[in-house]
Amino acid sequence: MDILKQIKLLYVEDDDEIREIFLKTLRRKIKKLEVAVDGEDGLQKYKTFKPDIIVSDIKMPKMDGLEMARIIKEQDPSFPIIITSAHGEADVLLKAIEIGINGYVLKPIDNQKLFRTVEQFAKSKILEREVEYKNKQLYIQSKNAALGELIENIAHQWRQPLSVISTTAGIMQLQNDMGILEKNETEKFLNTIIDVTQELSQTIEYFRNAFIYDSPEKKEFNIKKVLERTISNLSLKLENKGIKIITQIPDNIRIKNYPNLFLQSILSILKNSVDIYDKSSAEDKLIFIEVEPEENETVIKVRDTAGGIDNSIIDKIFDPYFTTKHKAPGKGLGLYSVLQMINNGMSGSIDVQNRSFKYKGEDYKGAEFIIKLK
Repeated sequence: MDILKQIKLLYVEDDDEIREIFLKTLRRKIKKLEVAVDGEDGLQKYKTFKPDIIVSDIKMPKMDGLEMARIIKEQDPSFPIIITSAHGEADVLLKAIEIGINGYVLKPIDNQKLFRTVEQFAKSKILEREVEYKNKQLYIQSKNAALGELIENIAHQWRQPLSVISTTAGIMQLQNDMGILEKNETEKFLNTIIDVTQELSQTIEYFRNAFIYDSPEKKEFNIKKVLERTISNLSLKLENKGIKIITQIPDNIRIKNYPNLFLQSILSILKNSVDIYDKSSAEDKLIFIEVEPEENETVIKVRDTAGGIDNSIIDKIFDPYFTTKHKAPGKGLGLYSVLQMINNGMSGSIDVQNRSFKYKGEDYKGAEFIIKLK
């Protein structure tokens, strides 16, 4: 598909004759086109039309093209702006470079040259949109997987309290049918049911808070509290597989970022370690979580004792669709989605290495994931 047929372009030109001549060509080439007659009009249409690229003249009334570009670049430094100008305006060119103008086409405009320039930046814009869409899909997949874990944990946490309520109600009904239900016993049974019901309500509230979607704004949060919520979300699976988590997390470390992205990332790493133990012969199934404050960042380390990752694949585990599960349901998106959430979503970094270490006098080897957040 033609690259230009996938973009929205804003054309800013004050000369009526030039504008009308050039528009005939633009309309045939560009998917969506908007026109502005000066910089002030261009700035307003930049906000409402939300173009992918702007092509603008420089010398215009009310507000010139460079001033318009300067204001836009202050809001979005990466936004592509191409300017058109006459020969012999070296001082204007220097100012354009200083502002961060992306392309420069001399008048009289060579249509082919302008379209090649627009296409160059259009490719980057389209790629950016595709990456953003894929990241969103990965995040949704991660949330859906976590939701399944959430439902499983709620069912586990509710099973015993529901059994208590059912048994208590059954005893009350039996004693009532036999005419031996006394007032003090009724009160005792009802208090038990009320207490257990409140416990069920608290369980729902606890897990609900762990899965509230992030707002568009970053939030300051306590790392220890989020990590504790994350571990609780996996409690059933950890219990069933005999895995113990050992934490070393200071109480007072707070960062400003996206807490749910952080929760989902750690949850995916922990689930990866849990799955690895299914294939490992390790006797002691341990997962260590350590948090260390450094000069300008916080370092979170997640380490297991499952023997480490094969050296032939350790450099590939963050690749999209890479998996060692073969016919299993997994599609290799887990760790790739973690990479996207940490690197792109949280502006941090993640790495993995095999590490040998001692714990309580015993020698262990395992994979260690290292997350760094500013």
